Amino acid sequence: MNKSGIVFLFTLAFVLIFPFLGQALVLTADIEIVNCGNETPSQKMAVSLLKETLSEMFGRQIPVRREVEHRPGGPAIFVGQGVLAVQNGIDSSKLGEEELLVKALPGGNVLLAGGARGIYYAATEFLELVGCRFYSIDARHIPHCKELTLTDGIKVQRSPCLKMRSCYIGGANERFYIWNKQNGEYLPACLEVAVLGRAHSMVDLSAKFPEHVFALNKEGKRCPGAGGQLCFSSPEARRLMKASVSAAIERDNKVRLAKGLPKAKYFRITQNDNNVRCECSECRALVEKYGAESGLLLDFINEIAASFPEMNIITFAYRFTRYPPRPGSIKSAPNVMIQIALQSLEWGDGETRHLLLPWTDKRNDEARALIESWSSFATMFLVWDYGRFYQQAQPVPYTSLPAILGNMPFYARNKIQGYFLENEFGGRSNGVLDTHAFQELELYAATKLMDNPFQDQEKLLNDFFDGYYGAASKEMRQYLDFLMKRQSEMPPMERSYFATWDYLDADFYRKSCALLESALAKVQGNQALTERVLFEVVPLYSSLLVKLPYFEQRKEAFPLAKEELLRRLESASAAGCRRYFPNSAATERLRLRAFSEAGFVLPPEIGKRPYKVLIPASGMTPDADSCIGYSRKLGAKVNHGKKPEFGIYNPVARKMVMRKILEDYPADEKFHLHKIGFAPVSSELPYIFAHWTWRFTFRIGNYTPDMAEHPVEMWVSAKLQGPAYVKGSKKENLFAVDYILFVTGEKK
Repeated sequence: MNKSGIVFLFTLAFVLIFPFLGQALVLTADIEIVNCGNETPSQKMAVSLLKETLSEMFGRQIPVRREVEHRPGGPAIFVGQGVLAVQNGIDSSKLGEEELLVKALPGGNVLLAGGARGIYYAATEFLELVGCRFYSIDARHIPHCKELTLTDGIKVQRSPCLKMRSCYIGGANERFYIWNKQNGEYLPACLEVAVLGRAHSMVDLSAKFPEHVFALNKEGKRCPGAGGQLCFSSPEARRLMKASVSAAIERDNKVRLAKGLPKAKYFRITQNDNNVRCECSECRALVEKYGAESGLLLDFINEIAASFPEMNIITFAYRFTRYPPRPGSIKSAPNVMIQIALQSLEWGDGETRHLLLPWTDKRNDEARALIESWSSFATMFLVWDYGRFYQQAQPVPYTSLPAILGNMPFYARNKIQGYFLENEFGGRSNGVLDTHAFQELELYAATKLMDNPFQDQEKLLNDFFDGYYGAASKEMRQYLDFLMKRQSEMPPMERSYFATWDYLDADFYRKSCALLESALAKVQGNQALTERVLFEVVPLYSSLLVKLPYFEQRKEAFPLAKEELLRRLESASAAGCRRYFPNSAATERLRLRAFSEAGFVLPPEIGKRPYKVLIPASGMTPDADSCIGYSRKLGAKVNHGKKPEFGIYNPVARKMVMRKILEDYPADEKFHLHKIGFAPVSSELPYIFAHWTWRFTFRIGNYTPDMAEHPVEMWVSAKLQGPAYVKGSKKENLFAVDYILFVTGEKK
């Protein structure tokens, strides 16, 4: 965007690589690791990693010695600030916190040095130079060999480009993250950038505030808790927030002191996850003064930040604060970092971003301009990014890789100092494995590009496909290229269910299934490679099974019958759960059971009409009363003070599709099917709601276009238990749902 962005980039990513300055340096199995100087926690981890990895490479235990124990003349990897470092003019105390140095020396020696975190990064950098990789959270590539060859004289000295680097996929393997130079939270303390406060921290910081300091809505009521916001203009709210932040810092400092850790330098003061605006006259006056809700928030945050000059205060430009203030009206304080989080068109509410397209695509001009417009209001920026859709409730073949590949260089050029990618693989709340295509590649590419956004992307992709898929590399790359081409030509309609997306036609499924079947044949007999290919089977075959009846109505033929598709999907799903989310296996089996339509109680009156079964995608727990053995429940702690209510709501049109309040139902406190309504259901992400509080909302993940073409009859299987529902009951109040039926065809 401007020259300062370029200067910033080279300040953070200073790289020196001098190859071919001497003869080839050969490292053999008689090498040893020399632990030099004062061993820090990160250096200790670096030495341990080198020992483990090199021992696996050479097939023998590689010894670790202190520098005084090293025998002169023998080949060695020197780690840390010791005599050899001094002899080569290296002073680790002058290296940046994350700066790494790898230097091959004559005589078969390699020197690894770095700052507090950089010393560990030097170890992973060296291991990557000799062919090691960490492709996904359970997939390392360690070559087995008798010797390693490096160029004598090679020197790599650099720091990762972005200061703050983090991904969230729902599961965790800290070894994968730290190998790939991630420094986010929940990693070993010596390798993380410590940030106090969770994502939406105001709800915690204000937990004990009096109600009158919270936002005033248009009805004149205060809105406390996670469902509200603070009154940002309130002097008392500001005073209380300073005290709350101070107490949190003091508590954390005591913990860190006891553990011998440095103090945290970052603190989140971030709005709650909603669009509640305070309507009091003082807040409205400040919004008018600054031209946007973000100006009011910045006014609040700047005052808090002034009390903590030693801290970098992180706050959001998100949802109702995503638009910047009026130019010239306000700037962030020097220690305030703006974290920009732009959601996609999927969420409506004026969002304009096409999630799967890079910012440089013309279709993202409006959203990109919004990011760029923030540059005049702050000097420190972070990005909270999204790599997936959240409202499909079903695995779907799409990929955000084009956006990740295109956006990382854009962020580096535009002064972005940190990047967080939210890209869950599914499995939330024991939910289904609602993956999309090539999420493992997305994660790997994101980590590598946070480190170096300007590396050769084609080389990066080729390395991943060859190392991760082995013999199936060609077919898997062809599938990725085909998918990216199709979704670019016909982008997903993000405000509708996937079954209506133009590119997911019969031709797409025939070609994609053929490629995956060919890939599976290539890796037959290799369990690890097979499971990696099977991970891509989950979104492809799941979505095809949803659309299969629709295709069959239109005489579209596929090589694999429904039963065989389901069998292969069951195998793929089990492998995915085993690798990432074992706790989701039961819910995944329920999701797949819905495709078989076996074992569900059906109302006699539907006759032979076609139907489909929807099972809640998360929160299912065992229930002996259910015919499927599981249900989603609202227990005694929930307000059961009104009659049971069910329906479908369209959030795009903002209208009710169908709704029914149960006036009469069996009093036996068992599961029964309740007919809710009969109406066409559009594709605009309508959802089912249950209970009068709407505490249950279920996305219609098995939606197909014929549900809009013809009226659909909806039935809900529910159990109503306790005195709130059955007079004289001695049981606890309970509202439970186990499945929903959609019946098509002529209404009976």
